[in-house]
Amino acid sequence: MYEVVRKNLGEPAPRRGDTTESRSRRRPPAASRRLASASRPTEPATVIALALAPGHIAGAVVCEDEALTVTHRTVGPSVGIDEFVDLALDRTTELRLHAERLGRSPTAAGVVLAEDGGGATGIGPFAGEYHWRGAPVRAWLEEHLDLPVTVGHDMRAGAQAEACLGAGRGSRAFLYVPAGDRIPAVLVLDGQAPAKSRFCVGDLGRLPTWTRAAETGRAEPVEDVAAPAALTRRYTAAGGKAAPSALSVHRRAQEGDRAATRVWNEALEAFADALASAVLLLNPERVVVGGDFAEADKAYFRRLRRAVAQRTEARPAPVIVPAQLGLRAALLGAALLTRWAPTGMDPLSGPPFLTAVPAPPTYR
Repeated sequence: MYEVVRKNLGEPAPRRGDTTESRSRRRPPAASRRLASASRPTEPATVIALALAPGHIAGAVVCEDEALTVTHRTVGPSVGIDEFVDLALDRTTELRLHAERLGRSPTAAGVVLAEDGGGATGIGPFAGEYHWRGAPVRAWLEEHLDLPVTVGHDMRAGAQAEACLGAGRGSRAFLYVPAGDRIPAVLVLDGQAPAKSRFCVGDLGRLPTWTRAAETGRAEPVEDVAAPAALTRRYTAAGGKAAPSALSVHRRAQEGDRAATRVWNEALEAFADALASAVLLLNPERVVVGGDFAEADKAYFRRLRRAVAQRTEARPAPVIVPAQLGLRAALLGAALLTRWAPTGMDPLSGPPFLTAVPAPPTYR
């Protein structure tokens, strides 16, 4: 299912098991596409954005003069690398065909991975659930699409999108914290989440917290107490009825559920411990909180700011705000990669073709 929103705005490495015949079925011949493109009048740039993570494939089409966004998420049982790559390539084909039905011809593609995607090399250097180590992700996509492809890191891309289009706009130095199963953090300086530096992406959730030391007798990783995924598990273990999300636990706490109140308060205190440590070390002027916590109410953010301020009294606490782009951040960041890689555009001014927020993703 597709959701589209329009707004006026200013020799590669083969895939395993691939054959010439199978490749020809996936996409039209390159010469035919080039001829068709040459026959069209000059048109604004259109890019394909793709975000890949275990059990998760999301894609978007983004145009220069319109926010033309098509998003699709597939969540299913774990599959092998070959099947996952085939699903990703099929998704790019769908996106390209959708763009062409709208009269647009994509000129580039950006893809972000759940781990460091190898930057300019496009080689997956990590050994995650799909064993991507050494996988030529960029080469596969370039061969399939016959387009230039930029590969990046999903957290860094999300931070870049928030810097240009979301809650980080106007800030020279901020920390982007998209809490989910884990609690990573990305440092954005002068409006940029440097694509060539691994040192701007950290694992905030591995910092220790003593929030539950009286109960456990030891420090714990912050993410074991405060990450949204851990929070729901802890609530169920405390006797609560299974909750679909951290926000469900929050609502139950507001309704007087004692187990939910205790678990939620412990999570907030542990999260404040981690943020305070980051603030004292890095001194950002703003903290942008993403993931489930971005949907929390204003009262939560007021409490979080006070808790961080109490721990950083030696210096002024930064502004702490919810992220604005949600699940779209990584896709918008992937689209931005395709523009900045060749031009070195200053992200503080914001690229002209992405000054509106696209439609929220649809699910299947």
